Amino acid sequence: MVFVLSKSWRAKALSALDLLALKLAALCHDVDHPGWNNDFEVNSSSELALVYNDHSVLENHHASFTFSKLLRKPGCNFLSNLPALEARELRKTTLGAVLATDMALHGKHVDELRIFADKERAPRRPSMDDMDTTETYARAARKCLDARRWAAFSLASFTSGASTSRGSLF
Repeated sequence: MVFVLSKSWRAKALSALDLLALKLAALCHDVDHPGWNNDFEVNSSSELALVYNDHSVLENHHASFTFSKLLRKPGCNFLSNLPALEARELRKTTLGAVLATDMALHGKHVDELRIFADKERAPRRPSMDDMDTTETYARAARKCLDARRWAAFSLASFTSGASTSRGSLF
């Protein structure tokens, strides 16, 4: 995400407040994770599932924990000097970004992105901007080779948690 926010031509349309909100979301999107997935939380009628009414249980918890616990600790609220309107906007953007990490909603988000991309596409001649973009993505792809090890590790961790959630709950 940091790569996209710092290198993407679309990032130029984001305000400094938007960038801060998205970076905060990236940092806190899994804060205080209990180690289970949403299905496990719902199927086991966990305290979190009850609090968040079975809807994006972990994502709601991560967002709530960030704003109700972490940012309320003495010396931790680095947002305290923001004007009230900006603080509300930052919170809204951060919450939206964290809640969007619920994989149950991934298909919906991909469909929305496709619709948006189709609207944005217009026939045009290639330009030097395209070359810059291509080179940027090529550099990112080279870095992604190193990320494959992390992806394999993450998949193994997720699979382990998912298989546990399918087992007996009681």
